[in-house]
Amino acid sequence: MKVSAVVPVHDGEEYLAECLESLRSQTIDPEAMEVIVVDDGSTDGTLALARRFAASDGRFRVIARPASGSAAAPRNAGIEAARGEYLMFVDADDVLAPETLERLSGLGDRSGSDVILGRMASFDGPERPVPTRMFDRDHVAESAIESGAYETLGPWKMFRRSTVERLGLRFPTGFRIGEDRPFVMGAYLGGGTVSIASDQVYYRLRSRRDGGNTVTIGQSPAEYLEGNLALVDVVVRAGLADRADQDLLVARPMLGRGGIVRSFGRDYLALPDGEREALVRRAREGIRSAYGPALRAKARPAVRVLLDAISAGDGPTVDAVARVVADGGPLPVVPGDVDFEFRGAGRGYGDLGLRAGTTLEGLDVDRRRIVTTLRVEVPGLDAVPDDVRAVWVHRRSKAEVPTRTVTTFAGAEARATSTLDIRRLDADADWDLFCVVRWRGVHRRLRVGARRSGDVGADVRTRRVLRRVWSAYFTPYGNLSIDVGHRGECAGLPAVQRA
Repeated sequence: MKVSAVVPVHDGEEYLAECLESLRSQTIDPEAMEVIVVDDGSTDGTLALARRFAASDGRFRVIARPASGSAAAPRNAGIEAARGEYLMFVDADDVLAPETLERLSGLGDRSGSDVILGRMASFDGPERPVPTRMFDRDHVAESAIESGAYETLGPWKMFRRSTVERLGLRFPTGFRIGEDRPFVMGAYLGGGTVSIASDQVYYRLRSRRDGGNTVTIGQSPAEYLEGNLALVDVVVRAGLADRADQDLLVARPMLGRGGIVRSFGRDYLALPDGEREALVRRAREGIRSAYGPALRAKARPAVRVLLDAISAGDGPTVDAVARVVADGGPLPVVPGDVDFEFRGAGRGYGDLGLRAGTTLEGLDVDRRRIVTTLRVEVPGLDAVPDDVRAVWVHRRSKAEVPTRTVTTFAGAEARATSTLDIRRLDADADWDLFCVVRWRGVHRRLRVGARRSGDVGADVRTRRVLRRVWSAYFTPYGNLSIDVGHRGECAGLPAVQRA
């Protein structure tokens, strides 16, 4: 037996027939495949439909079991019953191309890989996006990181069954969503290599109209936490030689919007004090071996403070960040001696990686001068800057020419209007506009122009002043610059002769 296709299903009558027909139509040798449909306590006609397929085609087997609330237990039952050299997990809502089992198992035979992926697509377009980067080309016998396969942790893949058994891999049953991620990551890291077939769509996913696939109910904060920590634990236990690889693989459950932060929002705040404290202790234990400086540097400010507070066992600050997460607003910060800080319960959390931003709101250019108006803002900051200056910087020598800057304030936002007489730029060169801002001990030097209001800058053009030619332009990154002497090196401007 070459391939065992395992199909877990719960109340999937509407789509199951199409899924099973796609399996019955596979081009692989009929004697080389079996289909194991595991019904997880369906209450509609799913079980009867599966049994009709089994009655008409000896390659189909049906296992009926009580409802478990997730796809983990039925998939595990399918693994136990499987006889094939390879396991292919197929959700009951989805469809395989006719060549899928034949080509993916053949790729596994040729490459010796333990996990084989086929290009995926969605019935639902952008409503259910699917991973794409790893399908840029075929990948043969590469690591999960090298191939990019680590970005897809859904179960819709082919696995070498002997590797699954050698590693003792099963889908964890302690939570209802995300049970596939530890299994797939375990196969990636415990197996040998991964191969990917990208020449056509092999697997097409579907979102059900009822809003769910195998499961239609949400999870508690503790269940979300355990799901993410289970994935972190698989990566940490793999003992990767390069810590950067570990950081890459745990970034999603640690830092992502569906990661640990999801356990610390509105539902967390509704828990009794004792349960919140227990959740913080569990999170602290679970992230201890994974959370380090390099991973911290990748985190958004709110996640950075949350994980810092969890690591410190600072429950009151965790509660404060959870309120920010629940409200969906920016992390409230204040300027500190060196950086912006979040003031937790009794201590400050700094080094947040918080970015100040500028928006170019006005650009007025005439023969001899350029006037810019820009807005400076920091998400979550309720303090005006102590100083705002616009400067033009020589791109090569870094020499600075300050401008006459007038600043007005509206709440914590600062608007700076700067005027530059072009005759002050005494070198034929490219000059770049920067905004230099200070809040107490916090200094930021910000490039200007990439973010603009409306049609600001639509009329920039070549000018002449005192026999010199100059042009205001936007760089390929969108930032505002001046080309004096009109060499056009960066702007791609047309040649203009001196007067």
